[in-house]
Amino acid sequence: HLESWWQANLYLQGINWTSALEVAFRALSWLWVYHLAGPALSGALQARLIEGLRRHGRFLAHNLSVYFSPNTHLLGEAVVLHAIGTLLPALPEAAGWRNTGRRIVLEQMPVQVRPDGGYFEQSAYYHVYAVDMFLFHALLEEPPQEYRDRLRRMGELLRALLGPDGRIPLIGDDDGGRFFYPYGRRDEFGRATLATLALYLGEVLWPVAETEVQAAWWIGCDRGLGANPASVATESAALFPDTGLAFLRAGDWECILDFGPFGPGSGGHSHADTLSLLLRRPGEEVLVDAGTYTYVGNPAERNRFRGTALHNTIRIGGQDQAAPAGPFRWQDPPESRLIVYQPVAEGGRVAAECRYRGYTHRRTLELDPGCLTVTDEIEGPGSALIEQFWHFGVTLNPESGSAYRAGSCGIQLDPVLQPEHCEGGEFGWRSQVLGEKQPAPYLRGVKEIALPARIVTRFDLSTNHDPVR
Repeated sequence: HLESWWQANLYLQGINWTSALEVAFRALSWLWVYHLAGPALSGALQARLIEGLRRHGRFLAHNLSVYFSPNTHLLGEAVVLHAIGTLLPALPEAAGWRNTGRRIVLEQMPVQVRPDGGYFEQSAYYHVYAVDMFLFHALLEEPPQEYRDRLRRMGELLRALLGPDGRIPLIGDDDGGRFFYPYGRRDEFGRATLATLALYLGEVLWPVAETEVQAAWWIGCDRGLGANPASVATESAALFPDTGLAFLRAGDWECILDFGPFGPGSGGHSHADTLSLLLRRPGEEVLVDAGTYTYVGNPAERNRFRGTALHNTIRIGGQDQAAPAGPFRWQDPPESRLIVYQPVAEGGRVAAECRYRGYTHRRTLELDPGCLTVTDEIEGPGSALIEQFWHFGVTLNPESGSAYRAGSCGIQLDPVLQPEHCEGGEFGWRSQVLGEKQPAPYLRGVKEIALPARIVTRFDLSTNHDPVR
C-alpha cells in the first residue's frame, strides 16, 4: 500500500496534498504503521517511511490552518506535527516541530474549548474528536494542570451528552469522521473516547469495559486496562452555561434544552437550532435532532437539515434563525441567553430566550416525573406565521384532535395551532450519519398569530406503554 501510494502521489503533487488536515491524518496513520510494524519492515522500507513522515512534517510546518480553518483543522495538524517530532526524535527538525505543535495545542485549548468544557463549534460530534485530539496530545506529553482540568470538563460534558444509553445526540454538524478507529455505530463513538479519558485521568467517567476499542492502543495494558480506576467521578453537571446546554431529569426521562450561541466567526458547523429540545429515556429517543446529511453535495439539502424547521423549536415568519450564506457560513445569527435554571431531585424548570429579526422567542420547560410542559412565548410587531416543529425517533400516531402518541409518550399540542403530521416531504427526515437520510415522523403546529402569543405543549410521561419504534 505504501509503495503504490508513493508512486501515485509525488511530494506536493496531486489532490492528496491539498488539505493540511488530510496530510496530518495520513501521517498519523503512518506513525501507527511504524509503531506497530516498524521492526518487521526491511531497512530500506523503514527509511522510505521515515522520509515520507519527514516530508509530511515539513508540509504541516509550512501549511498550518491558522487562517482558513483555525478549528479542528489547526488542532489536528498541530497534534500530529507534535507527534512526528516526539516519536521520531532523530529527525533534524524534530525538536522544532515538537515545540511548535505543543505551543499551538496548548494555545488552542482555551481558545477552542469553552470554560464549561464545550467545544466552540457548537457540535456534539465535533466535541467527540476534539476530546480525542486533546487527549492524544496529553498521552504523548504530559500537559499543564490547567489543560488537564479543561480536558476533564470536556469529559463531563461528553458524559452528559451520551446519556444512559451511551449514544450522542447529533447537535450541530456531524461529518461522519473520527480521530481514531472509525468503525461501528457512529452515535457510540463517544463511549471509547470517554472511557480512554477516564483511564488517563484515573476516574470513572464511563464503564471501563468500553475501553477495549481504543484505550488498549492508546494507553496500553500497563496503565490498568480492565481495572477500576482509583477514584470515582461525581455525577455529571446538568448545566453548561457557556456551551448553552441544560439537562433536566425526572425518573428515567431526560430532556436537553439547547440555548447556546452559534459558533465563532461564521458559525460554520452550527445549526439554526436555538431553543431546540431533545427528549429521551433508556431505549427510547422521542424528540431527536434531524442530523446533517450533507456538507457540499446538495446546497438545498445542506440548508434544509441545518435550518430551523428540522429542529424541535419555533420558526417565525417562515425564516431560519440566521441566514445561510454558503455551506459553512451564517449571517445575522440570533442572540440567546439563559433566563433561569432550577433543577430539583426529580425534574425542575429551565427558561431561555432567542432574539432575531425583530422577534423574541422565550421557551420555558417544566419537568416532573409525569409530565413535561413546554411554554413558548413569542413577541414582536403585528402578527406572524408561527410554526412549532417536533421531530421523532419513534413512531408517531394521531389520537384525537391535537393529541398524539410518540412511542410511550403522549403529546397534547396547544389547540391554537393547526396540527399536521407526516413522514418525508419537506420536513420529515433524519440523517444518522453523513451522506444518508431516511424519512422520519414530524409534527408541525402552524398558524398566523397576533403577537404577543403564548403556546403551551404538554408531553405525558406517566404512561407505562412500551415504546413503539
